[in-house]
Amino acid sequence: MLHFLNALSSRLLWLLWRRKLLRATHVAYAPVHVIFALLRAFSAKALRRVHGKSNHTICVSLVEHMGDIVAAEPLVRQLRVRYPDALLVWCVGSRYRELVDANPDVDVTLAVNCLTEWIILRGMGMFNKLVDLHLPNRVCAICALPLKKQEGDLTVTAENYYRFGNLLSVMARNAGVSVLNATPRVYIPDTLRLGVDRLGLPERFVAVHCTSNEPSRDWDALKWRRLVHRLVGEAGVDVVEIGLTSGVPGCELAHYLGLCGRLTILETAEVIRRAKLFIGLDSGPAHLANAVGTHGVILIGLYRGFENHMPYSGNYEKGVNFDLIRCSGPSREISEDLVYATVVRRLRA
Repeated sequence: MLHFLNALSSRLLWLLWRRKLLRATHVAYAPVHVIFALLRAFSAKALRRVHGKSNHTICVSLVEHMGDIVAAEPLVRQLRVRYPDALLVWCVGSRYRELVDANPDVDVTLAVNCLTEWIILRGMGMFNKLVDLHLPNRVCAICALPLKKQEGDLTVTAENYYRFGNLLSVMARNAGVSVLNATPRVYIPDTLRLGVDRLGLPERFVAVHCTSNEPSRDWDALKWRRLVHRLVGEAGVDVVEIGLTSGVPGCELAHYLGLCGRLTILETAEVIRRAKLFIGLDSGPAHLANAVGTHGVILIGLYRGFENHMPYSGNYEKGVNFDLIRCSGPSREISEDLVYATVVRRLRA
């Protein structure tokens, strides 16, 4: 019933917005307000009754992206310690909900289709406490509606956020809450591990992630291809590629396994967990590697004008099981020989 209500209310908001029956000011026709009021009253009581929680309801909101959601996990863990009896809700984009569904500290996953749905929901007064991790004035990529916030440190913006520390500390400061510097966790169900068993992974392999969702973060495609060939031919190690899109399309090496586009987020995390080493870009899978404890070799260059920025908290920030190959220019300028030498040294260690 709860999942049905979430899906119904989310879809209703979407349709109303797209049909311009709900306006940016949240002022709509009277029948719409009646529907929202009923949903609000019923859902809040129903959630508390089903979960046996107190009347205190906390909603954490971070709609996207995968890396940010993984990085934010310690904050939710600490909220659970501070408010053990509260009903803890996480509002997240539908495509990333498996990360939240598996989290034992979250009571309810509230899945939305876009940031606009969250903007409307946060104005409905359903929650006692909002922990909105989005930067102020973030604009919905679908509806072009900006997020207006009053809570938190409003000096943190999209233009300066990495000057305030790693992603976890930035999000906490932006939301107006305190957080300890901790390594994130992902929670992988045993049933999912059994599914990964059937992939036939090599006994000893490195996992590589070659393409991100922003070209400015990417390495040169030819360097990825040469690196994979050297790892297989010279270092004698199997390579498993993960991610949505292959960086070495058409690779037919006997000791290369391409899994791009075939795995869920948590399956990707499990593959990375089983790897001897993770090699990748500053993107979502790198945060997964930090969360599952796999040694990472991460390529990071100049990003949106930020130099020497540190996205990761916990072990990766401390340099535990982590090699950061940094470039003062774009990531594509990083030397292939430097990456290969770093990987070989870590494999030998």
